[in-house]
Amino acid sequence: MERRAEVLDDGLDRLTGAFAGVAALPTDEAGDRILSEMLGEDEHDDDVCLLLCRWSARPEGRSPRGARHLPAHR
Repeated sequence: MERRAEVLDDGLDRLTGAFAGVAALPTDEAGDRILSEMLGEDEHDDDVCLLLCRWSARPEGRSPRGARHLPAHR
């Protein structure tokens, strides 16, 4: 998200926009689009890592498998 000639806040804004545009996509497609938007078409000699995960909300109490879980806090 950082670039040598760019302020870090600008990179964070680009990353936020990239994530906002893929919220409804499957995780693998979302990852491809985020990387494409963040990296562009230029060649890069830096390593890149993107980790995506999703949590699905369940009603408070027990999951379908009977395990206890805590309600999400915001």
